[in-house]
Amino acid sequence: MQVAAATVRHGGRHPEYPCRHSDFGVKRVGTDFARRSGMATPPSLVHYAARTRDGRRVFLDFEKAAWMWARLRARFPRALASVLMPEHLHLLAHAGRSEELRQLLARFAQRFGYGPLWGPVNDSPPIVAHEKVARNVRYIHLNPSRRGLSLPLEWAWSTHRDIVGASALPWVTEPSLHPYFEWAEENFRQRFHAYVSSDPTVSVEGTRLPNPQSFACLDRMALAACASHLSQLAAITRRGRVRTTFCALAVAGNAHIRAIARRCELHPESVTRAAVRCPPEWLAAAQLCLGDERLTRYLSASPGELRDRPAAWRRHLSARSSRRLAPPSASSPAWGT
Repeated sequence: MQVAAATVRHGGRHPEYPCRHSDFGVKRVGTDFARRSGMATPPSLVHYAARTRDGRRVFLDFEKAAWMWARLRARFPRALASVLMPEHLHLLAHAGRSEELRQLLARFAQRFGYGPLWGPVNDSPPIVAHEKVARNVRYIHLNPSRRGLSLPLEWAWSTHRDIVGASALPWVTEPSLHPYFEWAEENFRQRFHAYVSSDPTVSVEGTRLPNPQSFACLDRMALAACASHLSQLAAITRRGRVRTTFCALAVAGNAHIRAIARRCELHPESVTRAAVRCPPEWLAAAQLCLGDERLTRYLSASPGELRDRPAAWRRHLSARSSRRLAPPSASSPAWGT
């Protein structure tokens, strides 16, 4: 597989990996957008970005990141891509929403007791060309790996997880991206992941797409159920979507009912009822998280590890020769795991 361009902010090519985005099937302007999207003309999209004034890494705190992620979803339900980095965020959404984002950021600062926290909201000129939309989606999803924090699938606060099917309640869905790519719908997920992950900071040849799994120990099933809802492990013992998903996943994996009940602090009969109530899409997302440890790794990464990873990644880059070398794997010490 050819390698996608690494430098996408200005639409240029990476000097070492000079392939075109058209090699991956990214649409050009004027292709059959109306037929695939149902809209007569493509909407104007804007790439919004906001950063803390002093570089404070507020989103390393899970509670604060979860608060912001939930409200971004509610305010911008038709966004095409988003990511929360430790000290900034990116959002690809419809034009004319800068003031709404400013208000949300101000509410975040007030909610968690900060003073003047955020710098100005930077927004790009309206993006209409399909090729540029696709490049911006890819750029946003690659932010964690280009900062040396994690692989795209490992980062919790990224819509890339939604597209590959690892989210029980996806914010961004495949059909919303279909108009900007010419790939067949049946293999869209695979080609999209290859398009994003074939970056020098991830893997020159791309990384494999997660595969679902049904059988594992209860501890791994608990991690998978939490990861499918972007929750922490404590949610397993509380009433809600995570516990319902865990019960369904464990029952589908032929775990003993009494063992499941002890793990999530339920009566055995309640475990069976919860498993029946679980929607199939929740179970499918949890089984995908169960089949790939990259999707549950955020649950074991501490804020201290995430702070150290960029420095370790820079040391790795400085040690590389001028020739092309593969980046470290997710289990390498350079990733802090």
